[in-house]
Amino acid sequence: MDITLEYYKYGFKANYRPEIPSKIVKRPDLGDLKGETALGIPLWMPTGFMINGELWQLPNEPIITLSTQKKIVSTELAGNDSRGTVKEFISQGDWVINIDGICIDESKQSFPDEQVTLVNYIQEQRERMVMKNYLTELNDIKHVVVAGFKWKRLVGTPFSIGYSLKLISDYEFDLIIK
Repeated sequence: MDITLEYYKYGFKANYRPEIPSKIVKRPDLGDLKGETALGIPLWMPTGFMINGELWQLPNEPIITLSTQKKIVSTELAGNDSRGTVKEFISQGDWVINIDGICIDESKQSFPDEQVTLVNYIQEQRERMVMKNYLTELNDIKHVVVAGFKWKRLVGTPFSIGYSLKLISDYEFDLIIK
């Protein structure tokens, strides 16, 4: 299967429309990974995941935060009268991707069952997924695993529920045994 991305000023869209697995009760009307909402409002950074060869887009353009840590060993020099230590770079850590989003019924008449089902399907994955997002692609993050998830109550916002998704980048390594 060939997935290509078309880049736009406000994000990108894919040329593939996934079918929903039989495990999901209803198919959310998300279409392809697209650069606009159901109301036609441009999205700056849509976010989707390839799961079992199918593209799944998170609803309502969530907020994405990326962070990483370097492993650095500091060594004090014996007999050194000046301040400071010698720093040795050991490795570059994984990327941590935090996604904060909202599931909301745009008609404001019922609970957003379809969007909640979609988010649950994504967060329940136990294997690495391909992540499709402009910011992650710029940082060479292709694969991610789900490390944590929580639903968040939104005070004063009926017919909606928030969520936080914590992902960790996953890279392939060549293991050479001598």
